[in-house]
Amino acid sequence: MRLLFLFCLPFLMAGPVLAGSPTGDVASALESIAADELADHVNFLASDTLEGREAGTAGGKAASAYVADHFRRLGLEPAGDAGSYFQEFGEGYRNVLALLPGRDDDAATDGIVISAHYDHVGRGNRTNSYGPFGQIHNGADDNASGTAAILEIAEALASLDEAPRRPILLALWDAEEKGLLGSTHWVRHPTLPDLRPAFLINVDMIGRLRSNTLTVYGVRTATGLRYATSIANMREELELAFDWQQRRDSDHLPFFESDVPYLMFHTGLHDDYHRPSDDPDQINVEGLQSVARLMMTVALDMAERPEIPGFREQARRENEQLRQRHEQILKPQPRLGIRWNWKRSAGDPVLVTAVDPDSAAHRSGLQAGDRIVAIDGMDPTPIADLRPIVHAASRDAMIVVERGTPPERQTLEVQLPGKPLPFGLDWIEDNAEPDTVIVRYVVPGSTAARFGLQPNDRIHVGLALLSIRPEAVDASSERKDREAEQSLVIERDGRIRVLYRDDPQPD
Repeated sequence: MRLLFLFCLPFLMAGPVLAGSPTGDVASALESIAADELADHVNFLASDTLEGREAGTAGGKAASAYVADHFRRLGLEPAGDAGSYFQEFGEGYRNVLALLPGRDDDAATDGIVISAHYDHVGRGNRTNSYGPFGQIHNGADDNASGTAAILEIAEALASLDEAPRRPILLALWDAEEKGLLGSTHWVRHPTLPDLRPAFLINVDMIGRLRSNTLTVYGVRTATGLRYATSIANMREELELAFDWQQRRDSDHLPFFESDVPYLMFHTGLHDDYHRPSDDPDQINVEGLQSVARLMMTVALDMAERPEIPGFREQARRENEQLRQRHEQILKPQPRLGIRWNWKRSAGDPVLVTAVDPDSAAHRSGLQAGDRIVAIDGMDPTPIADLRPIVHAASRDAMIVVERGTPPERQTLEVQLPGKPLPFGLDWIEDNAEPDTVIVRYVVPGSTAARFGLQPNDRIHVGLALLSIRPEAVDASSERKDREAEQSLVIERDGRIRVLYRDDPQPD
């Protein structure tokens, strides 16, 4: 395995925008994203007055006018055609676009796009509704929720004393429900030809947060996106379900097909999807608030970076099946092949009770009744579980045993299969997650287990802390006190966690 250069968390989080713990101006702007204002936007956009916001209808036009008026009152620059907030296309359809210019002229050509579609399916028919047909489909979650989030983010961005380094384009697409027409039209006919969309955050149906879980798509489209999203999530503490599927049913798709890295947030389908019952009273506005704040934090992080990560071509060939194989828990192969008095307590002798045929122990001459004194120079008696020492031992190891009565000490040479796991930790690396160790297996009773590590945890700092050999638990009380202060920073399900080593305490 190549040598990992694991940065300390404070350095990873440093910069104009401290993604995990925003302060000052940014913190105030995030705080201004209010649940009651989100509810007001959803209530209007998903009211019967707009008759389901179908693209090209009076209700759709009213929704787009509402969005444009909001941008105008905030003083955001029009980013549509001919100095307006609109980009007209198709059969009376129109995208709504506004720009927050960046402060750095040298970064003015690479923009961050935050987008959602604002249209819905009107009164519904057999091609776009699960029924009943002919009734107003208000589309509170799909996608008044995403539209409301962008309106609140726009207000928060406009309140910043200092603009972000790069420009941020706020885009509300029309005619998504007719086949992603609005986003596709803009990608093919950009209204700001001098602005390259360098990164996209798209949201679709983010108003039904359940079990505090948010699905995140697109995390494989550039390197480091999982970690960046997890750091941005430190304030909201959502559980992030990273999905490798490249969905083809939302407005990130034309950007993805144009090699633009993206993230898409989604709180999941439900029984009201494309039905008249998708109404505002079903929206989890506090959850919507958390998702909106996460969106803005990620956007500001990308806008402030010296370099935006480029598109990762391998993402086109990755899917959920590959993720499941990638994250499956695989136990390492048995190494020694013995049974021992496993009910023993720490400090009791380790007595071999059986030797597996054709095992490394059998080939070395180890016998039932032997008392193990040392394995690869490590004394097993101070700890209750033998497995951490066996897995930590080198391939060519020496086992010291006492045999017979009176006991006679013997040294046996043993060739142990499999790679040594000196920390009790098997891991893999992934080129989409640089400077990261992904936990594959944790040996019970090992140093890694005492930190509370679990399979698929991501280790970003503190790997050196795992270099403590298993016998360290027999060290002096002073050293134990020092080790108790050791910590390990990990990411688990999109949440940053600090794990502390839980060593056995003396009686």
